[in-house]
Amino acid sequence: MTNDTLERRVRLSMADLPSDLLAAIGDVTVGWGYVQNLMDVATWGMLGLTVKVGNSLTAPFTYRGKMDMFKYVGREFFSNRPELLADFKALAAAIGNTYSRRNEVEHSTWQHYGPHNEPSVSVRIPRDGSIKPQFKMAKDVNSLAQDIIKLVMSLNDFMEKHIPPPRNNPSDASAG
Repeated sequence: MTNDTLERRVRLSMADLPSDLLAAIGDVTVGWGYVQNLMDVATWGMLGLTVKVGNSLTAPFTYRGKMDMFKYVGREFFSNRPELLADFKALAAAIGNTYSRRNEVEHSTWQHYGPHNEPSVSVRIPRDGSIKPQFKMAKDVNSLAQDIIKLVMSLNDFMEKHIPPPRNNPSDASAG
């Protein structure tokens, strides 16, 4: 099969997906970007780094590496404040649980058959090579997007109350 034929098939397949499903998948993707960004910023703040140095530290890591760093730094940062440590651990656990659900949406191959209000099929092949078909309506994916937005708000609120922002880059002071 040529690249042109494959591209045409992929485009036709995507065209069959209802627009509300495509929008919900996009909301999950964009929302998750905020989660990862806030995790980075929180880590930089807990370490007392500048944005520039913090970004150079975390940029090369995948989600798992960033999550490990976020958890380890947070545990140390809140070690003398057990009431906040418990809240931090609960927040980190919520991020981890949401990540698994996010993967179900973002790392699936989607197909839609039938009328607009019928289920779409998302097929995911886990690491063991099995095929795991799932049925998702746009409302189901949108529910996850709403959960991600709530997570972003919770993480942002926690950071504003308990984590210092990253320091300004030294060049920022002279830029004013």
